[in-house]
Amino acid sequence: MPLSSLNVRLPANAPATDHPVNLAETLEAAENIAAVSQGAPLESPVHAPKEKPIQLLLELLPLVAFFVGYKFADMQTATYAIMAVTAFSVVLQYFVYKRVPVLALITAGVVAVFGTLTLVLHNDTFIKMKPTMIYAIFASILVMGRQMGYNPLQHIFGQMFHLTPKGWRLLSWRWACFFIAMAVTNEILWRHVSADAWVNFKVFGALPITMLFGVCQFPLLKRESTVKQA
Repeated sequence: MPLSSLNVRLPANAPATDHPVNLAETLEAAENIAAVSQGAPLESPVHAPKEKPIQLLLELLPLVAFFVGYKFADMQTATYAIMAVTAFSVVLQYFVYKRVPVLALITAGVVAVFGTLTLVLHNDTFIKMKPTMIYAIFASILVMGRQMGYNPLQHIFGQMFHLTPKGWRLLSWRWACFFIAMAVTNEILWRHVSADAWVNFKVFGALPITMLFGVCQFPLLKRESTVKQA
């Protein structure tokens, strides 16, 4: 799969920005990366106002379905729920945006494979390993992209942020290291804590931590922006 196929199309009414980096856009980008890393199929890092409710639905549904399924039943039910809702989100995105980005298909594919293994083998280990695989895939994409002279983050967020080559390089390596750290963290947690604690971290910990890390990149984005404050 060529890395260039990871493109994310901006809506027609969401033109490229040409103003200095601001915290609101940094937060939105962090929110999108966080949601994708949790399995939400996203169309674009920039959304028109009328698309916000649909995007919020796509971001939250898989996690909410998993949490509710687990709390009111068990891990098997939660697995059924996240697989069904993820598939629904992909179909909904196709009908709304007329396409499904490759990153969304990757996350949906990982959910389908590890979810199926969990259900068929009646072994919760596989669904607990699913976040590790997603984090590892994202880190690999960033590292391989850099080695091949291609920056996936620049391709995805290049119309939101205008950074120097150094800025894109540093941002890419930071996110790659973060995804590796999250993969290791997930492996440690599911092996050494209770299922309840792991689910709580997945739902209430991983998403905020990812968003916080993204927001912490604001100084770098501002420093390396090619569009300076007036």
